[in-house]
Amino acid sequence: MGLLGAALRFRHAGWRVTFLGARTPVEHLARTARVLNPELIAVSLVRKEGAAAYLRELKTALPEGMQVVAGGMGSVHQRGLAAKLGFQVLAGPEDWPEVLKQRR
Repeated sequence: MGLLGAALRFRHAGWRVTFLGARTPVEHLARTARVLNPELIAVSLVRKEGAAAYLRELKTALPEGMQVVAGGMGSVHQRGLAAKLGFQVLAGPEDWPEVLKQRR
């Protein structure tokens, strides 16, 4: 529900949204990013287990300079790693205004 809610919030703010759904493999996400060249990629890491590995794999697979925001408990748990990788963590409602105004 978190990622769908985020997609609706982005859409309501005027962003074009392509929703890939839950459990999208990193390879598929990266391939889609190369084709669509989105302004931003949003992922939700619901579980703490595996979050660090997923974030590292995502950083390696995505085109250089791709803006990524991550939400969910796994992202919050790995906030330090996410920041080190250049990803922004959406931990709560207070984080949304900054993300929504970041347009290319």
